[in-house]
Amino acid sequence: MAEAIQNRDAEAVLSHVTRDKATFQAWEVNRALAYGNLSGAEMADFRGQVLGAKNVIGLSDARGDEVSRYTTVESLAPEMALMGDALQLEKQTHHGARAEQIAKATADFTLKPEQAEALHHLTEAKGLGIRWGEAGTGKSHTLKATRAVYEAEGKEVRGLSWTNDACLSG
Repeated sequence: MAEAIQNRDAEAVLSHVTRDKATFQAWEVNRALAYGNLSGAEMADFRGQVLGAKNVIGLSDARGDEVSRYTTVESLAPEMALMGDALQLEKQTHHGARAEQIAKATADFTLKPEQAEALHHLTEAKGLGIRWGEAGTGKSHTLKATRAVYEAEGKEVRGLSWTNDACLSG
């Protein structure tokens, strides 16, 4: 990183700050630039170059008042492609599971009411269901029940998560 900073390689800095996540804040660029032993003025100038690069997109908060985060075209492209695929999947209507399999999984996995509701959502006929929630709310447990439903229906199940923190295989 220090060499990239000395060479004023904005792309290398952007690659570093988007390595593990799609968005970043200006302070994260500052933290990366700290490896370069730049003076305050040099750091501010290079930070401006990094944030002003043609592939950097400023993101506003919910109010739209000011830029609070940034992303890059390269980070946004796979998410946009995924959204397009998701819209196509949602139109499909042949993915529904049988009610008896859903009830069995609900009992076998002793799902809480909100988990059972999520299981119904994830196994309905439309081609896409999304499960999200805070840490510790039983998302992975609910996904295991979802896997069990579809496997009982004779389907092969493969799972993934954007962050690779959770997975359906097992």
